[in-house]
Amino acid sequence: MPRLRQTLGKEMHNYEVIIVGAGPVGTAVAIELGRRDIRCLVLEQTDGIFRDPRMHAINVRSMEVIRQWGQEGQLRDCGWPKDHPQDVTFITSLTGYELGRIEWPSIARCRPPVQSPTFAQRCPQSWFNPILHRHAATFPSVDIRWLTHAIAVEQDEHGVRVRAERLEDGRTEVFEAAYLVACDGARSEIRESLGIERDMSDVYGYSAESTFVSEELAELSKPRLAGRYTPVSEKGISASLLPHNGRDTYRMTIMADPGKVDEARMTDAIFACAGRPIAFTYTSGVLPWVNREAIAKRFRQGRIFLAGDAAHTMPPTGGFGFNTGLLDAHDLGWKLAACLQGWGGPKLLDSYEIERQEASRRTANMAGQIYKEWFAVAPLLKQKGHLLTEPSEEGESARSEVGKLLTHTFRQEFNPLGAALGYRYNNSPICVGDGSLETVDSIVEYVQTARPGHRMPHAWLDDGRSTHDLLANTLTLIDFTDEQQYIQKFDAVARTLNVPLATVALSDKRIADLFECRAAIVRPDAHVAWRSGSLEDPQDVLRIVTGNGREETSEGGQPVFVHTDGKRYQT
Repeated sequence: MPRLRQTLGKEMHNYEVIIVGAGPVGTAVAIELGRRDIRCLVLEQTDGIFRDPRMHAINVRSMEVIRQWGQEGQLRDCGWPKDHPQDVTFITSLTGYELGRIEWPSIARCRPPVQSPTFAQRCPQSWFNPILHRHAATFPSVDIRWLTHAIAVEQDEHGVRVRAERLEDGRTEVFEAAYLVACDGARSEIRESLGIERDMSDVYGYSAESTFVSEELAELSKPRLAGRYTPVSEKGISASLLPHNGRDTYRMTIMADPGKVDEARMTDAIFACAGRPIAFTYTSGVLPWVNREAIAKRFRQGRIFLAGDAAHTMPPTGGFGFNTGLLDAHDLGWKLAACLQGWGGPKLLDSYEIERQEASRRTANMAGQIYKEWFAVAPLLKQKGHLLTEPSEEGESARSEVGKLLTHTFRQEFNPLGAALGYRYNNSPICVGDGSLETVDSIVEYVQTARPGHRMPHAWLDDGRSTHDLLANTLTLIDFTDEQQYIQKFDAVARTLNVPLATVALSDKRIADLFECRAAIVRPDAHVAWRSGSLEDPQDVLRIVTGNGREETSEGGQPVFVHTDGKRYQT
C-alpha cells in the first residue's frame, strides 16, 4: 500500500474514526462507536454482499454482545430453521452407517447455560453481515461507503489520512480522522504497509471448501438429520459436510494439500459423503485454507489499530476466528470513544493490544489443540476402518468402538463454553488486580468469577434481568451494600475527574456472594475492572481503570502503577 506524500494537517478531522473493512468485525467496531455517537467512516471495497457462508457459528459470548446491542431476536430469526437438529454426526456416508452422534438441540430447544443470559446461534456470514449492516445504518454517526478501496494511509501525531478510490468511477477522495481501525482481513494491506510481522505456528494442514445446492442430498439426509456430517473411513477424517440453510444448501470442507484440490476432487468428496453420485450445483468455487496460528506482533502502531483477521488467524476448528474478532471490536470501540470524549487516558488505548493479543493467542492455541485431535484418532481408524462398512458382528463392534472414540474426542470442539467465556485480561494496565487466585482455563469448563480482568458473572435478578443488563455504555459501579457507601464515595470523585460513571445499587446478597465483594466497577465490555477489597481510594481506582495511571516498573520487570498516595499497585 503506497503512502501519501503529504503530511497531515492540524485542521478539523472529517471523522473521528476511519474503519477499513465492513466485514463483521469492521461493522461491529462501527456499531460500538455509533452507540456512543462517535463519527466514523467505514470503507469497504466490495458491494457488501457476502456470497460465501464461510462463518456460521456465533458462540455464546458473541451472542452476549449481540444481545447487548438489542439484536438477539434478529439472529434467532436469521433463517436457520428453529426445529432443525444441530447434532454432530460421524458417518461412513449418508447412505451407510452412523457411527456416533454428539447431541446439540435445535434452536427451539436450546436454553442458556447457567453462566450466561443467552446461547449460541447458527447464522452463516451471508446472513449475519446484512443484519449487522442494517443495525450499523441506524446510527446517524456511522457512514458506510461501499465499493471504496483504501489505497493509501498516513499518520502523524495529529491523526490519520486515507486516500480512497471509488471503484465505480475511479475517483479518489481523501478522508481524515483521529484514529483508524484496520479490519481488512488476513491479507491486510494496512498491516503490510505498516511493516507489522506475525508470529506463526507451523502449518497444521491445508483444507478447501465449496458451497453447493442439492435437493437430492436434502432428501437423502432426512432420515438422519443433523447440523454436521463427518464422513469417516480407514483413511481417517478428511472432510465435513455442513448444512448452510437447513434446507438445500451445503458447505463441503476437505483436508488436502494445496494444489491437490480442484472441482473434480471436491465433487468426488461430495459423492463419497452422500454414498453415491447425486445431482447438485456449485454456488462457489474451491476456496483454500492454510491451517495455522498467525498473530500480529503488534495490534497497534500509533493511531492505527488492527482487528479481526488483520490481527490474528487460526485453524477453523472450534469456530473461534470470527468470535475472537468480534471481541476485538467490543474491546476497542468503547476505548476509542472514551479517548475521543476526553475521559480516557493513554493507557486505555495501550491496553487494547495487551488484552486482545493475549486473548487471541489463547484462543488460537485452543483451535490448534482441537485441530490436532482430528489426527489423534487416525491409529484406530487405520486399524478398524476397513470394517466400518461391513454388515457383520465384527463390523458392528468396530463401528461401536470407533463411534465412542469419536464422540468422546470431539465433544469439546462442540461444547467450548470455557473457550468462549473464560478468556481473561491478566496483564491489563486498566484492571486493578486483587491477588485472588485464577479460575481454571479450559476449552470446556468455565467457572464464573468477578476477579478483575475476567468477564463479569451472570445471574438472573428478581425482576427477570441479567446482571449483564445492568451495564451502561460507560463504566458501571455496582454497589452491593445496604448503605450505598461506594456510590457515595465514587460518584463525587468521578464528577471531579469528569469520568462518566453509571451507578447501580444492588443490595442482593446472592449476587454479592457471586461477585465476592461489596462493590465492583465493570467496563462496558462486561469485564470487571476493579472490585472492593484491595485498592479502595476512589481517585486511584478511577485513574487506573480510565487509563490515567502513572506507570513505573517493578524490580521483577512487571508494570506497576503509582497513584497520588504514592503507593504502587501491580496489576
